[in-house]
Amino acid sequence: MQLTQFQRRLVRDVVRRSTPGTFEELVQQCAGLFPAEIARAVRELDLRTFPRTRLADVDIAAPLRKPDRPKRNLAIPHPLDFDWRFDDESAADLAMRARDATQPGDVVVTCGTPTVYLAFLRQQHSRVVHFHDQNAERHNLPDHTRDGLVKSIDFAIEAPPNLSAAYVVADPPWYPEHNELFLWWSSRVCAVGATVTLALAPLHTRPTIAAEREALWVRARELGFVLRLVERGVLRYETPPFERAALRAAGVPALPDWRVGDLATLEMVRRTNLDRPFLRRQGWLSARLGRTELRFRDEMSEVVDPRLIRIVTNDTLDSVSTRDERRGSVRVWSALNRVYGCLNPSLCHAIAVAVSAGEDPIGASSRHVGRQLSAVELAYVEETIREIENVAAVENGAIALQYLDH
Repeated sequence: MQLTQFQRRLVRDVVRRSTPGTFEELVQQCAGLFPAEIARAVRELDLRTFPRTRLADVDIAAPLRKPDRPKRNLAIPHPLDFDWRFDDESAADLAMRARDATQPGDVVVTCGTPTVYLAFLRQQHSRVVHFHDQNAERHNLPDHTRDGLVKSIDFAIEAPPNLSAAYVVADPPWYPEHNELFLWWSSRVCAVGATVTLALAPLHTRPTIAAEREALWVRARELGFVLRLVERGVLRYETPPFERAALRAAGVPALPDWRVGDLATLEMVRRTNLDRPFLRRQGWLSARLGRTELRFRDEMSEVVDPRLIRIVTNDTLDSVSTRDERRGSVRVWSALNRVYGCLNPSLCHAIAVAVSAGEDPIGASSRHVGRQLSAVELAYVEETIREIENVAAVENGAIALQYLDH
């Protein structure tokens, strides 16, 4: 991706204003800007107050810091789920805020925040804590009641449960349509007088953030909320494996958990009945192979060629931004940010499912196509089987080495 004027100007101004001593300090002061974009800006701008020698700590050959051991209850995040999770300190702080603002027996809803839900379980809180997330079933989260407090819910299409929560903790993906959807959902599950805390992208994330926030506050008032407070930089996120892989592909070894967020606190003062915001999404199919997960664009094709097509160097996308134009070519996406094109992703998915289940992938391919395969098609399928098995082996090895077994 090409650097924008906003990115160049931000890095130049931070370097000239505060003269950070290390690249890690520069990343912290450019809160919200992706480290690979910061490193590219420093190299392009030739900033004399931040010599190139200081970029030695972002050399691709630098040692890779291993991340903290993941929560054993949580699945490996996938990049298509926008799955960034609060670190232990931020999760505990958010849970404590909710506990301090409520009474025993009150309902608290955590939306898209699995680490906050886990933090609640570790505290003596006497609250009824719900966890709502589209992918809740992927985790091994304890539900200590029989009331189904852990729910896999698609906020974009499913009906909100009939709750009167006193407090909601919400962490939407950092885009306007998701902010509005999570805020709408919060308005449907909380009571009048309830508090909602909403995680937000920092102002430096992109040049439109300030305008996006103003539009969000207008929407919040329409939903019956009053904005009470915005705190800058009080949230910190764990760096997920797919982002570590993207940084590595960009020549930037994984930094200590660098991503920060702002926190808005709102109060629900009146009930409204606004329609749910529309969220446009693409369909993806899933296949789990060991610890990794492959996603396949939900597209049908007459072409019986499921082979993976290389679209980036070394197959790993060096970005996590939805603005990256290369995303439009991706038909197969792995948990560690490997991306491929494919002429028939639904057939590729059928093969991956069969491989995962230990079944006959050639037979599965014939059933998917609805006939016997030709010699050429059979060769394509056999090549795809090898490709899928290789991707799974490489990813599972990387996850075991860098993320779990240490």
